[in-house]
Amino acid sequence: MTIEIIAPEKTIHDELPRYKETNPRNYDELTLARKRTELKAMVAHYTDMSPAWLEMCWDFVENTSKERIKEIIDTKEFEKPCTSTRDMKGGIVKGGIEITTRTDEEIAMREHILNDYEIEANKKELEKE
Repeated sequence: MTIEIIAPEKTIHDELPRYKETNPRNYDELTLARKRTELKAMVAHYTDMSPAWLEMCWDFVENTSKERIKEIIDTKEFEKPCTSTRDMKGGIVKGGIEITTRTDEEIAMREHILNDYEIEANKKELEKE
């Protein structure tokens, strides 16, 4: 008796494709590898800055000519105050944050990674006793 094995029409790679790094600026593989390496060093050096901000800075320097960067540094163009006419006075958004208080039991349950439904169920069980 022989058993015939039929290969599936779809593979797991068809259903769950691997992650592909975004490349909106169409860098080649060598530039992407250099970007990854330099960003890793930048993130380690500038621990207080957002990695997304560092990536934007890297992209700016990569895509801007050396003459333009020297001009920006010499004229201190990026150090001047904003000249935008937008109203940027700030303010308070009322009702933007809702503050809730939890009991000690709820906090203990939250520490054990119970979701809100489990907390409510546990509350009802405690009320029955």
